[in-house]
Amino acid sequence: MNTSDERLITRLMDLRMYLDQRINDLNIQLEKVKSLYQLLDEVILARSFYRASAITQHSPRQPELPPEKLDTVPIKTSAGLLLAHLHIQDDEVRIVPAKELALSVKTPPFQSFLIDRILGPMRDGSRDEVHKGNIAPTEAFSYDIITDGDALESIVIHNYISRKRLREIVSSTRWTFEKMLERATASR
Repeated sequence: MNTSDERLITRLMDLRMYLDQRINDLNIQLEKVKSLYQLLDEVILARSFYRASAITQHSPRQPELPPEKLDTVPIKTSAGLLLAHLHIQDDEVRIVPAKELALSVKTPPFQSFLIDRILGPMRDGSRDEVHKGNIAPTEAFSYDIITDGDALESIVIHNYISRKRLREIVSSTRWTFEKMLERATASR
């Protein structure tokens, strides 16, 4: 091997060592970013979801809620406008939009985002798990859209499986309802 080849190999090995170190550093950064992301998710969940029982404990002006309403969580905009109530019971979640919003299922991005990109793929993935035999059909994720004409009355979600998935559903619903509200107010 001549000196030119030796220098090239030395440079290539130096570059490879540099890339190995860079990959290691990026992996460490990625883990830190993932940890921060998870921490943010937990803080957002803790700060944006209030069980009705917690609200009545901190606000003496509100009446006591009956026991069947203890798993009701308001979904609000960052400005505090009530968008919907989330009613959680066992493996079922019912999202009921605030009546005064009068949301229509025809208002974008309800179908294009919430149904086609969030709930639909969750349902399809769950169906695949049923076909593979990983879960029973009764454990499969599913949803029902309850309407009165075009007016959205509620979204009923069955077998949401985990708190992480529930957070994703609530976050996506909040964003969707905010966008629907913006479109509805802009068209008036």
